[in-house]
Amino acid sequence: MFHTVRRVIDHLYIVINVHVMYIYMEKKDIHVRVSKRRYDKLRLVAQAKEKTITQIIEDYIDRLPTPEIDNHSDTHS
Repeated sequence: MFHTVRRVIDHLYIVINVHVMYIYMEKKDIHVRVSKRRYDKLRLVAQAKEKTITQIIEDYIDRLPTPEIDNHSDTHS
């Protein structure tokens, strides 16, 4: 029984820490114009995965490769 209680406590600790980190993350807004067809497709995907549209977009952004920054370049994109 001790191991079960310990696992529950460990899980709650992880959930609480992740939630606290999420709360304190700085948020930025992105406004994107898409066709109704694309919006409806995105909405349907979000519903099927039981996520918000924001969560779906964040998942796709997280899959993007992290670009290397050239510190010697004068131009930044």
